[in-house]
Amino acid sequence: MTRTALAIIFAVALSTPAGAQTVLAPNDPDNPFKRPPAVAQQGAGGLGAGATKCAQVTAEMDNQIQNIAYSWAVGFMTAVNLCTGASIQKYRNLAALSRDAQERFIRNFCLQHPNEDYQNAVWALLNTLPIMAHTP
Repeated sequence: MTRTALAIIFAVALSTPAGAQTVLAPNDPDNPFKRPPAVAQQGAGGLGAGATKCAQVTAEMDNQIQNIAYSWAVGFMTAVNLCTGASIQKYRNLAALSRDAQERFIRNFCLQHPNEDYQNAVWALLNTLPIMAHTP
C-alpha cells in the first residue's frame, strides 16, 4: 500500500468527531481502519505479533509473550499516530486508557473474535480512543 493510500485511510478514520465513540468491527465495510482486502488475501499485511491469530495470543498465558504482544500493539499504534500526525495533523490519544485497560480491551476482543488477526484487535482499540489535534 502506498503512503498516500495509507494517509487517506487514516484521514477518513480520524475524521470522526472527538466525542464520538462509534466502534466498528474490523471487517465492517465502513471501517476505514481495516486491512485492505488485497493485503488480507495475500497474507503479507504484516509480520510479528500483529499477524498472529487472536486465539494464539489469548491462549498464551506467559507474561513475557503477553508483554511482547502488547509492546507490538503500542509500537503499531504509535506508528499510526506518527503517520497521521504528519499527514493530517490528528492522532489518537494513546494515554486515554491505562495499559491495563488497553490490554483488557485487546484480550476481550480476541476472546470474542479468535479467528481475527491480533492487529485487528489493536485497530479496534485504536478506533475507540479520542482524536486529538496535532500541534507541531
